[in-house]
Amino acid sequence: MVSLNEITSQEIRDFGYTGSILRIPNGRNLSQFHACQFADLLTAEKILTFVGFVSKRKNQEFLIEAMKFLPANYRLMLIGEPLVAAYQEELAKKTADLHVNVTFCGQLGQQEIAAALEKTHVFVSASKMEVQSLVIIEALASGTPVVGLSNETVDELVDASDGIRLSKDASPREFAAAVHMICELGEAEYRKLCENSRSRVNTLDWSIVMEKTLQCYTEISVQKAKAPASTISTEVLQKTIAQLPAGRLQGILLEALSNVSMPSGEKTSSEQYLRQNELILNQFRGFIFFL
Repeated sequence: MVSLNEITSQEIRDFGYTGSILRIPNGRNLSQFHACQFADLLTAEKILTFVGFVSKRKNQEFLIEAMKFLPANYRLMLIGEPLVAAYQEELAKKTADLHVNVTFCGQLGQQEIAAALEKTHVFVSASKMEVQSLVIIEALASGTPVVGLSNETVDELVDASDGIRLSKDASPREFAAAVHMICELGEAEYRKLCENSRSRVNTLDWSIVMEKTLQCYTEISVQKAKAPASTISTEVLQKTIAQLPAGRLQGILLEALSNVSMPSGEKTSSEQYLRQNELILNQFRGFIFFL
């Protein structure tokens, strides 16, 4: 099994898997973000940026509500296209009702996003589920501190050294206070946050992830070559099929299994193992094609 990070590895374990798990992150081409200058903390206007689809799951409404607790010289930049036009219309109305500074930028290219991050004092995220958010990785690589509600990515990559991580049930007022705290830091303290942000994701560049991927699969191939052959018992397959809801699918799989002659868990030679598994694949191939 391959997981993106420690959090997903634990979820796989919680599901009941006891075999080997390789941790291989998605990775990202971070070179253009590493080239970004840090934001100037002395500018009069403080820029907060979010990048991603405009959708309820991304929780931009929370970010807009947080803006009412910040001074008038703070601006929220929402970069991304709406998944549902009506939701962005709701956000635009809330922005007008609250009289806060929010700019809907639409979808931008990677170079434009990198340019926007150079002017961003804090990257903000209120999403409560992000297994491995590429935009947070890009923001950190650009040297932009992150303030975010707890999710898989924020929990893994954000702490007091490179931003502020808040609980999932934090209020918009608490979120605004965290943002304001970072923007009110001294220049040296803020720069240290920026430097820590960039170094936090150095290992997630594609060049490093590629090497790790090749290393992992090379090790697996060596282990497979040395491992003694084993077989899948009919009992294991029967238990697996039994977990499916009763119906046509379960019946087809059980019938296919009944036509396969296999030993009940005892070891077999490599040649027998291959023949048995080829037979299983042939039995199920037609059904998979039907799906």
